[in-house]
Amino acid sequence: MISFSGDLDLEVATATDPATLLAPGIPGVVVDLSEVGFLDSSGINLLIKLRLRVEEVGAAMTVVGADAVRSTLRFCGLLEFLGVRAA
Repeated sequence: MISFSGDLDLEVATATDPATLLAPGIPGVVVDLSEVGFLDSSGINLLIKLRLRVEEVGAAMTVVGADAVRSTLRFCGLLEFLGVRAA
């Protein structure tokens, strides 16, 4: 499980490399956003890069706990692409 908290913004996105978050041979990854209260375009970009990296290694990604940022992800058309589970 990959968990983020606070603001998922430029500061977090520039300090996070999606490639380093994945263990080799994993069948899937769960991203927990339950402690995230704010998501900007940099955070969205990080989630997209993470999703593409997960796909590249043949795994699946599910996002949980996205209640506080669900409307942002919906507005961007990313709920299905990111695998956001219903609340």
